[in-house]
Amino acid sequence: MPLLTWAYDEIRRMRDDFVENARIGTIATYSAPDADRLQADGVDAFYLPNAFDQHSHVEHRRVRATTFIGARYANREQALLALHAAGVPVVAYGKTWSSRLTDRIRTRRFRTMPFVTHPDISRAQAYGVMSGSDATLNSHWNQEGFTMRTFEACGVGGVQLIDRADVEEFYEPGTEVLTYSGTDHLVDLCTRIARGALRTDPIRVAAQKRTLAEHTFDHRIRVLLDHL
Repeated sequence: MPLLTWAYDEIRRMRDDFVENARIGTIATYSAPDADRLQADGVDAFYLPNAFDQHSHVEHRRVRATTFIGARYANREQALLALHAAGVPVVAYGKTWSSRLTDRIRTRRFRTMPFVTHPDISRAQAYGVMSGSDATLNSHWNQEGFTMRTFEACGVGGVQLIDRADVEEFYEPGTEVLTYSGTDHLVDLCTRIARGALRTDPIRVAAQKRTLAEHTFDHRIRVLLDHL
C-alpha cells in the first residue's frame, strides 16, 4: 500500500527520525523551503499548503473586538497590548492567555493581560469567533509555511489580519485579506475597522468565496491522490 505523509509544520520541529521513517513513502509539506531541502536530500517530497475543513461545524457568535486564538508568543503579546493601549477592543483565546488559575499554574504564568482573555475553546467555537469578530489576527512566528489559520479565518468569512505580504500566493491583499507590516500599521487597521471607517463585509464575502473555490481539504486531497 502506498504511504504518504502530510506535514503541516516545519520538519525541523519534528522528531529526528521523522524523515528517516518517511523515506518508505512520500512527504507532502506545507513549507516550500522544506520541500526543496527534502528533495535535495533525495526524499520524495512536494509542497502542499494547508487548507480549510469546510465540513466542520461552526458555532457562530458575535465578538465586537479584534480577536486572536492560539499560543502566546512575544510578538503576539506585543501586538495585542498595542491594540489595547490604542483603545481597540481585544479578546484572546487559549490557555497561555487565560487568567483562570488552573491555566496560569499549568503554563507557569503569574502576570495576566489587561484585555479580555478566555481559556482554550473548541474548533467549532474558534471558527465562530473568527467569523463573528470585527477582525481576527493571524500572527506567524518562526514559520516558513502558512498556518492552518490562514485558510480557516477566510473559510468562515472572517476579516483576517495577517503579518505576511506573501499571502498573495493564496489571497488578494486588500480585497480578501488585510496585511500589515508592523504594530503601528496593525493598530491603524484595527482602529479603522472598530470605528466603521473600513468596510469589511466585501472582504468577508470575497475571502470565503476564494477559500471554498480553491483552498479546502477536498482540493488538497485531490492533489495528494495524484501523488500516490
